[in-house]
Amino acid sequence: MGRGKILTIIDPKLRDRSILAALEGEGWYVREAGLSDYQTMLPLEGPDCVLLGLRGDMDGGKAILQAVKAIDDNLPVIWVVGGKISVEGAVEAMKAGAFDYFLLPVDAARLRLAVANAIRLAQLAKRVFLLENQVGWRGRFDNIIGHSAKMQEIFQLVHTVAKSNATVLITGESGTGKELVARALHVHSHRARERFIDINCGAIPRELLENELFGHERGAFTGADRRYAGSCERAHKGSLFLDEICEMPPLRERPEDVPLLAKHFLEKSATKAEKLFVDFASEALDLLVAYDWPGNVRELENVVERIVVLHNDTQAKIKHLPPHIQKVARRTDRPRELVLPLVDPQTIVPLDLVEKYAIEAALEKCVGNVGEAAKRLKIGQATLYRKIRQYGLRH
Repeated sequence: MGRGKILTIIDPKLRDRSILAALEGEGWYVREAGLSDYQTMLPLEGPDCVLLGLRGDMDGGKAILQAVKAIDDNLPVIWVVGGKISVEGAVEAMKAGAFDYFLLPVDAARLRLAVANAIRLAQLAKRVFLLENQVGWRGRFDNIIGHSAKMQEIFQLVHTVAKSNATVLITGESGTGKELVARALHVHSHRARERFIDINCGAIPRELLENELFGHERGAFTGADRRYAGSCERAHKGSLFLDEICEMPPLRERPEDVPLLAKHFLEKSATKAEKLFVDFASEALDLLVAYDWPGNVRELENVVERIVVLHNDTQAKIKHLPPHIQKVARRTDRPRELVLPLVDPQTIVPLDLVEKYAIEAALEKCVGNVGEAAKRLKIGQATLYRKIRQYGLRH
């Protein structure tokens, strides 16, 4: 476990330095907050434990405790109270969410033990949170889905980069999932328990962007009647995602991920709409794989959601697909019967031409059934779709 961070919130009227003295010599990082600024300091400091010191004000203490829990419900708070407090008061404090409760004068050894336990628990909770988010099934990384080699490379890159504090530039076409990558970077980093601030820079007028990012102090300009914490300050210790400032591969470059994504969206939409869809007909799935998806993953999700909303069935079929995707199947001309032009032993045919002829012949023999053609050619179906597009073939 790392070095513990403690934020103290001690009423100056308490006039008892024994609380802070008890924390000395343990190697903990201690920061002091006032009763007026602790809510601002909490997200900025990201402590493992809060030490609250008040006189006999139970209501005030409970209000502070609730405010702390509103910022981070898992943050342990140790409450030290001066003055005469009943046993019922101590029980009240524990019910309000205090990790532990002490009366002045404090037993320094007991207080140190309680703080150490609180820090250990907080750091362990953070570690468990990170590990839970690292465990997943192949083909899925948080909410990003894909079996393709390109996506596996991105998953590995996210996992590696998340361990650093480096600034990351995520580029890609609209709808490819840049925000999902940003959130995955945050979740798998040591900043995971802190804030993730998402700013759509394209939606903010230029003249207001500086204020949104950096905030302002009270009185900085006419109408600034209070201090405003900008996105950069609010994301301190966490992650700031500046969207729309554009490498996620577009979906057309990873068609092998289309079936996985389509089935995921079908299950998600069917559950939400309380429909009975459970799968795609193979012919419908073939068309989804063959389509270019100019709108990328976002378009695929919209198409699947449309199917679920407009139709009632257990299987998504070609007839359920939008007309522009159904057109992919309307191929009126079939490739002619071709043989490799090896007219004599001296003729050398380019390899790509041999491959093209072989694919055309396989598609003809399989009457345009891409799955069967791929099987006979002994290559993956996604690979065959790429080759079909590469050579401009029809099927």
